[in-house]
Amino acid sequence: MLKFMVMAMPIYAMSCFKLPAEVICEIESILMNYWWEKNAKKKGIPWIGWKRLQYSKKEGDLGFRDLSKFNDALLAKQA
Repeated sequence: MLKFMVMAMPIYAMSCFKLPAEVICEIESILMNYWWEKNAKKKGIPWIGWKRLQYSKKEGDLGFRDLSKFNDALLAKQA
């Protein structure tokens, strides 16, 4: 559910503007912290790499999008 919420929020802005790399990194870090952080004081163990989580569901992973490529794809639809 978090995946859909975090990914849905910036989609409108991403379809109109090229987001800076810092913003994209911040959104990805929020997602990573959710998956690997136990609580605010303790860090969790990253059992799998973030790049691996971005593989498609057909390949057996969660299917998180690469936000910079997704931003470019949304802008290309406008053109």
